[in-house]
Amino acid sequence: MTPAAADDPRPLSVGGLPHAPAADRAGASDIVAARVGRLRNRPSGFPTGAPARTLASAEVRQDLLAERVSGRFVLAAAPTAATAAHLTVGFGHADGSTCQGDVQLTTPTLDPAPGWARAGRTITLDQASEDAGWQDWDCAFAVVAGPGQTPEYDARVDRLTDVPLRPALRLGAVRLLGSTKVRLVPGVWTTVEVVVRNTSRADAAGVVVTGAGKGVQVRRTRVGKVWGESSTTERVSIRLRGRRAARVRLTVKAPHTRASRTVRVRPAAAPARPRAGVYVSTDGSIRFRIRNGRVVGFSARLYTRCGGYPDLPTYSWSYYDFPTVAIPRNGIVDRIDDGRLYDAGLRMRVSGGSVTKGGVLVLRAQPVLREGDLHRPAPLTACPPSACPPSACPPPACPPVRGSGWMAG
Repeated sequence: MTPAAADDPRPLSVGGLPHAPAADRAGASDIVAARVGRLRNRPSGFPTGAPARTLASAEVRQDLLAERVSGRFVLAAAPTAATAAHLTVGFGHADGSTCQGDVQLTTPTLDPAPGWARAGRTITLDQASEDAGWQDWDCAFAVVAGPGQTPEYDARVDRLTDVPLRPALRLGAVRLLGSTKVRLVPGVWTTVEVVVRNTSRADAAGVVVTGAGKGVQVRRTRVGKVWGESSTTERVSIRLRGRRAARVRLTVKAPHTRASRTVRVRPAAAPARPRAGVYVSTDGSIRFRIRNGRVVGFSARLYTRCGGYPDLPTYSWSYYDFPTVAIPRNGIVDRIDDGRLYDAGLRMRVSGGSVTKGGVLVLRAQPVLREGDLHRPAPLTACPPSACPPSACPPPACPPVRGSGWMAG
């Protein structure tokens, strides 16, 4: 062991490092959360000493996210007043087969210093360190010696291994048409919204949502990628097979992470059959017909925001239509239509001659909408014609822009 530049009055460099395997370092695209090492190599030249001055094992950790250093060091015997020594732990960089110490921490083995603790022959380290938050250390060592590093009794040294940051998925609220009370018409597949969160800085790839429960069926939903520190709202289809309340356990999973949430599902009576006629929103901006159990001739005039950074957004009134869609037995229309210039979704609940809990969602065109229920104010013959029939409606007067907006009842 020879001196090296560090914070300790007697910094060290310790030889005996093994050859570095390629797998010890994280990939270029990985976020390194920590570096760990079991210090297994004992440099040559140390005589057999007292057990209380001999290391049986040594483990260290550099936590980059928490900016801390920690370790666990086991002596061959518990120290006494006659066999007490000093333990120095160093983190640094490898130079060939030598670990050059950059940061060192020292404690008496009998009565540990602040940030250290001892239980019998085991000494633990846990201290805050600003250097641990950014240094790319690749080796560490532990040295047992007398005061001032002399005489030297024992040492361990080894390379550090990168620990990539892993994604951390969580399941948030589960909603049906905006409500957390999930009431399903038995036997009908119904779409609910599930919030998937990734609380880690690492991206989660290959994310899927599954579910299971007695008397309940859940279709597997492929989510794909969830970026680090972000969330997404996913559509999951559930069917209640019986007429009794049930519990469904939803699970989101990806490599290295998974999370579950239990949701209570209750049965609901089927609504009245949809009544034929013309339906308009309270402000007249949305109009459609219901004919033979289908929504036809949908037309919406929406205030739309277009463009974005680095340009200033522009606002205009644009017309949107929607293809014919059948109304299922549960009365819930919930469909996404992928268009050439924009994607649109239609969601509403139809019961007899009223439409509630509804809205129109436009993706890649980002409309600005006002709240209001959809309703059927008059018979078909009494409803004035639309200013822009769906067949003649032009596409949105702006380039596609990622975004969304809902008109919720």
